[in-house]
Amino acid sequence: MIKNWDEFINKKEICGENKKLKENILNEQHKEKEKLTNNFYYLTFYIVNLHTDSYIERIYEGINKEDAYYYAKKAKPLTKYYNTIVEICSYTNKYIYVNNYEDVDNYPINNYYDDPKYYKLIEDNEDNKSCEYYTIDGSEKSAEKLMNDVLEWLYKEYGRRKSKYASIYLDEDKTIKLQIRVADHSENPLNKGRYTLSDYYLSIVIANKNETKNRYHSKTELYYTGDDTLDDIKNDVINYIENLKYKENLI
Repeated sequence: MIKNWDEFINKKEICGENKKLKENILNEQHKEKEKLTNNFYYLTFYIVNLHTDSYIERIYEGINKEDAYYYAKKAKPLTKYYNTIVEICSYTNKYIYVNNYEDVDNYPINNYYDDPKYYKLIEDNEDNKSCEYYTIDGSEKSAEKLMNDVLEWLYKEYGRRKSKYASIYLDEDKTIKLQIRVADHSENPLNKGRYTLSDYYLSIVIANKNETKNRYHSKTELYYTGDDTLDDIKNDVINYIENLKYKENLI
């Protein structure tokens, strides 16, 4: 009894067939083995989850790495006051092409991996996925941190005390003063100059929700949220100061 194809094909007598037929059979055998070897296909999946201590939300699951990292980068915090962990995971599954009547080139695995007429999952590696993590601040924490960064920058840049109000002189003789206020809400215009008299005034509001926005309005107010950056604010403040200096013929 012949146990396998190799044993059969290597027998000296092949039912009276000639050497050419033997070569043809060997070629067909090679093709069949090659087909079997190439019948396995691999596909990598990506998952993006957002975590807090008590909640998890999946924001992406699919096979597009660029999309996964896009959603991870654009993720927003799940809470106001606590950090959110962004988890990016990947794993690779193994499939076998099972359709003997259609050319696999016409049914790429990226499009048909979940169609049992064409592909069968033979190795699921989701439990062995590899993950990487990063943290995003809670929405209110991000605004609070940005405010502290602005106060620190004003202190270092202009040498003024690190507080809600800062006075900056526009000229070397210290005769033209700009008062800058940094807070999480719009200020009552009647309070301007309460702490120091000044020639110019600028209010910088940093908050995801401005509680006094509908009550007070100011033409000299710049408004930001926790989604903005320190560089955004620095550029705006520097431009504001440069425009005042130009107005005063200082530059």
